[in-house]
Amino acid sequence: MFGFERLLRDEAEQIQRRVVQKHWQLTTKAFTIEVAAYAAMGLLATFVLFRASSIEGFIVVLFSYQRLETAFGMAGQGAAEVGKSMPFLRGATEVLGAYSTHTVRASAAPPSPGQMVERIEFRDVSFGYQGQSDLALNSVSLQLQRGDVYALVGRNGIGKSTLLSLLAGLLAPSSGSILINGSPTGPAALWANVSLQPQRMFMYELEAGVVASGAQAHRDDAEGWARTFGVEEIYRDLPNGSKNLLGRSFEGAQDISLGQWQRLVLARAFSKSSSVLLLDEPTSFLDPVYVTHLLDAVASADDRIVVLSTHDAQLVSLADWIVELESGRIVRNEKPNTADRRNYNQEPARD
Repeated sequence: MFGFERLLRDEAEQIQRRVVQKHWQLTTKAFTIEVAAYAAMGLLATFVLFRASSIEGFIVVLFSYQRLETAFGMAGQGAAEVGKSMPFLRGATEVLGAYSTHTVRASAAPPSPGQMVERIEFRDVSFGYQGQSDLALNSVSLQLQRGDVYALVGRNGIGKSTLLSLLAGLLAPSSGSILINGSPTGPAALWANVSLQPQRMFMYELEAGVVASGAQAHRDDAEGWARTFGVEEIYRDLPNGSKNLLGRSFEGAQDISLGQWQRLVLARAFSKSSSVLLLDEPTSFLDPVYVTHLLDAVASADDRIVVLSTHDAQLVSLADWIVELESGRIVRNEKPNTADRRNYNQEPARD
């Protein structure tokens, strides 16, 4: 969904291989040093016993042995600490591998990654958050067809972002079912076929080029989308360009503005080969020039299902269908009219 799965799994496997190699090297060195140390202590004891009284010799040998034992014990402990990280790295590799090979139990086989999703259907879907008495979505039925753009509109907190999260497979319905191409499906099939730009952007503290394109950095269309959203300009402002780490957590990393983060996330969402594109308040931090670029990008995505959660009148004007929610229910699902440009030009929602 975010385009990092294969990249992260491959990176975890590489780290695991490096740790195994380093652990072996450290263990071998520690063993070699320890053997050499015992041999040296034996020679030292022999030398001292011949050169000094027996009591003095034993004191020197004992003191030397204690110092050497402490030093080599620390070396061995370091090797052991490296070894302790192995289960965690192995676990990370297994989790990421399980994601990429996960199969979904369904009455019919769900579309595989790269296979076109023609339609998605919500059948009487409800969802409630734990600890809340009211449902966030209540008996929602909705059909989405490839080639159409859908604008989710309505007041703050009425379930638009929740609906997108269900579409993305981040949440599972409390009741009801979600179908792809007429077949019941689960989260993994949605993950494989969806690109998401969430409202609350995940600011991955990775290299800028990876944030902008995920595992698809060398694809021509990924580079094209990077140009559309001005990613090269962001690279030019970074000391190490596309290789620069983003964020504040690591040495040499550099933070960027929210608008720049959003441009990177949009470039990655559009560049992923997915049948479904979900954009949650995609203009909230964009400069006007990149709003225009986004409008052009959405208008050209005629081979996908595009779902926008937005209060931006310009984006609403591109929609083939207006889906209005109120209190967790769909109260309108129809073609737009000329009044829609005025009715939904509000501040971005934070639901």
